[in-house]
Amino acid sequence: QTGLHSVEDPKKKFMGGSDLRAECAPKRLDDEIPTEPRKKLDKLRAGVESVGVDPALFDRAWGRLAAKHCDLASVASHLGQATTDMLNRMLEDEVNLPD
Repeated sequence: QTGLHSVEDPKKKFMGGSDLRAECAPKRLDDEIPTEPRKKLDKLRAGVESVGVDPALFDRAWGRLAAKHCDLASVASHLGQATTDMLNRMLEDEVNLPD
């Protein structure tokens, strides 16, 4: 039975603006933040590799930090701070330059 008094939900024939925006909504990156240092380093490695950084370079860098600090939690913290410092330097040095 079809019509106004059907037991079935009416199907949308057209998508509205909010439907289209919901399909294209950005995905949250922080839904599954790892707490284990090794998993943090693995996610960071995947991220830097996705933007073109040589993964072997990343592995050497965190390997040396691990040998120096003997603790993966401090390695993850150090790499996080180094990334923050580098981004802040970029903002100060390159973004504020005249075109």
